[in-house]
Amino acid sequence: MRFSICFISILFFTSPLFGNQDAKSLNLLGSWQYVAFLYQDQIHPLPDSNLVLIFSFSSNGSESISWTRKGSPGFCQATAVYQVDGDNLDSKIISTNPQNNDDCSNDPDMQVGKESVTPAEIRNGQLFLNIGLSGEDFYYIFNPINQSQNLSTERNL
Repeated sequence: MRFSICFISILFFTSPLFGNQDAKSLNLLGSWQYVAFLYQDQIHPLPDSNLVLIFSFSSNGSESISWTRKGSPGFCQATAVYQVDGDNLDSKIISTNPQNNDDCSNDPDMQVGKESVTPAEIRNGQLFLNIGLSGEDFYYIFNPINQSQNLSTERNL
């Protein structure tokens, strides 16, 4: 169980921050829930159906990253600053929730100061984040969630 959470976050935050192109081609505003992944042209369901992973992007440049497991107590949550540079999502973790599960602190991607650049695109209303795997494209797929769903999930955290 802990492996898949670390796997998700390690894959998401693997690249150092680079470049600064002033482009606004990708609109990420709102909240997005991880629903599937795409690898070698095949869409696969969540490897853990109990995992609830949500990214929320605000117009002020803040990003919330949170995950929990259905039926399990606790959560992990971080706040980042982000910007869209062309087709890349650039993020830097600026804080973590002091009420995070103890094991969240073992995850290098829940560390304040962690920077990442992730190729991102919107396809048919879904957010695709290309986290890469062994030199191949590997996309996490997120569906948009409405504000009432997001508030309900955050209350449960």
